[in-house]
Amino acid sequence: MNELLLHSIYPNPAESDVTFSFTLPQYEGSQPVDFSVIDVLGRTIWQHLGNYESGYHEVTWTKIKELESGIYFVRLKNGEISKTSRLVLK
Repeated sequence: MNELLLHSIYPNPAESDVTFSFTLPQYEGSQPVDFSVIDVLGRTIWQHLGNYESGYHEVTWTKIKELESGIYFVRLKNGEISKTSRLVLK
């Protein structure tokens, strides 16, 4: 696999914890990954930075109860490549 993939966001719509799954391309050693949840105004609500080996991974976000219902965006960034998907919070 030579492509960064952002798979499912589960559950979506969400009321509590959200799991993001992704696959990193083939690479020797670990790779930096930046996961962010962003509101419609462009503010980062949550960020997860880590180093991961090539292959399939999952990251879980424990949603803050005080967040308003609405549409948010999940951004996965690996080097210069990024993928974005929509997340609905109830």
